[in-house]
Amino acid sequence: MSPPTRPPSSAPVSSSLPPAQPESRSPWRSLRHRSMRWWSVANFVSNAGTWMQLTVQNLLVLQITGSAAATGLSMSVQAAPALLMSVLGGAAVDRWPRKLTAAVSQALLAVIAFTTATLVALDRLDMTSLMVLAAVTGMIATVDNPACALLGNDLVPAEDVPSAIGVGALVFNAGRLAGAALAGVTVGFLGTAAAYFANGFSFLFVTAVIPFLRPAAGAVRHVVEKGGKGELPRNAMTVREGIAFFARRPRLLALAGVTGISAVFGRNYGLTLAVLVTGPLAGG
Repeated sequence: MSPPTRPPSSAPVSSSLPPAQPESRSPWRSLRHRSMRWWSVANFVSNAGTWMQLTVQNLLVLQITGSAAATGLSMSVQAAPALLMSVLGGAAVDRWPRKLTAAVSQALLAVIAFTTATLVALDRLDMTSLMVLAAVTGMIATVDNPACALLGNDLVPAEDVPSAIGVGALVFNAGRLAGAALAGVTVGFLGTAAAYFANGFSFLFVTAVIPFLRPAAGAVRHVVEKGGKGELPRNAMTVREGIAFFARRPRLLALAGVTGISAVFGRNYGLTLAVLVTGPLAGG
């Protein structure tokens, strides 16, 4: 007599899938993505070049005019478009392809930097030309700044966006410190024009990197759709809707007020240091 057949086991079959990895909480987690690493390097180079130019520009105005008031005016001329047109610039960035907008704006800023460098090298730069170039730079920056600030967020998954914002802020401040230091070294050894040329090449470096950036898996894509009034991004706000959204939130208003007070009364060190170096400290 044959032995009874053993019934099939009802024990669960173990899955071959690996256990889910816990979500990373590292502040550097956005740098796991290759495109974000490249963008951070490019952004640092661009910020260092920009602050190099800003530092040299203050010294240059002081050399031309000997007036701290004229130096402050040149800074105001460059910053005025951001104050008056920043909302329109942000709306334009929402409507246009992000990578293309950032690449074109960086290329235009490179043209301005090379133009200024050439005028300085030929000793043809006067205050009128400098003011015009500063104003044009400010107008382009109203589009460039939000485009570059948001581009990093487009490269990482939604859960890594806070890390991308933090890394972007770190890169900005590191570039500011490095640019100011490099400005002094460059002017001391190579001259003022060299600092403008260096900034132009920093913009070209960013322009060359942008086409190779690819969003990571799970990244929120900035999609532009064609609507009845032209091309509009999904969930886009008009300028009026954006202002209303901002005005209805007291925390955002308070943050804007604190930032404004800090910018007006606490961040004039670019002008102050330039005046000290050419005046009481007698450094140039």
